[in-house]
Amino acid sequence: MTGTRKTYNAHIRLTRQEHERIAAASGGNMSRWFRAVALDAMANGGPHLHADMLDIRNQLAALGNNLNQLARRVNAGEAVTGLQEATDEVRATALRVTKVLRKVR
Repeated sequence: MTGTRKTYNAHIRLTRQEHERIAAASGGNMSRWFRAVALDAMANGGPHLHADMLDIRNQLAALGNNLNQLARRVNAGEAVTGLQEATDEVRATALRVTKVLRKVR
């Protein structure tokens, strides 16, 4: 796309903090950065894909915490309940991760 004349303008509004963060991330060329981010989002399922990934990350963190608690109990010799539920949650989350990854590919 380099060398192609840009004939259209887009206007966005930012807070001071957003502007500072984006200016730092863009390396000084915010127009190029915004174009790259927008085109990348279009190619990868749009902004909803990012939200899906954040949701899955949070679910995985919660599952990891639950599994660590179960492992501590097992290692301490305690009777453990809820293993089937934890296994079902892990499988369901793995399925969601697979679906999101298919969108990316």
